[in-house]
Amino acid sequence: MAAPVLPLLLKTSSQWLGDDGNWSTFEIGVGTPKQFFSVLPSTAASEFWVPLPQGCADWIPDCVDSRGVASTRTGGFQFNESTTWDQLGTGIYSLGFENALFGAGDTGYYGSDVVSIDDGSHNISGQTVAGITSANIWLGSMGLGVQRSQFGSSESTTWLATLKSMNLTSSLSYGYAAGAHYRKSGWRAGGASTDLF
Repeated sequence: MAAPVLPLLLKTSSQWLGDDGNWSTFEIGVGTPKQFFSVLPSTAASEFWVPLPQGCADWIPDCVDSRGVASTRTGGFQFNESTTWDQLGTGIYSLGFENALFGAGDTGYYGSDVVSIDDGSHNISGQTVAGITSANIWLGSMGLGVQRSQFGSSESTTWLATLKSMNLTSSLSYGYAAGAHYRKSGWRAGGASTDLF
């Protein structure tokens, strides 16, 4: 009898980011060589989304850092610097499910590339990646959805399905605990806060 496949546990990054609060993020590496981003999980999308340099304007303070881009030199994902980037279809496609929130119009520049997770210990090739510029979606995301994306006549696979096919997880299900940036803050008499260890 084969040994059971244990769940893959991903550690959060040390970054608490978001344009609407401090959210616990995960670090991913995209491309070859890797370009690193702090992203949020998305329960609706099934792709990886990362900011492009065009998504930051000079007048927005700390824009690159606040969008989860680890390298301020690049300012966002440089798909032309990745030797493993493969454009999908025409490249530009609607982000789709966000239309209900923000209206039609938000698009991504789509391709297939290597994505590393779990501090780089797992490199997953052939993953659908969209470079985004819209301020409607501030941080990048790691899609947990199981719906495959259509690009013309071709259909992409989801990264959860890829993890399962690699025996890194036993199913397409997941669990997620959001955490809180104030988790180590405590209260004591006098109203002062302290770190709890």
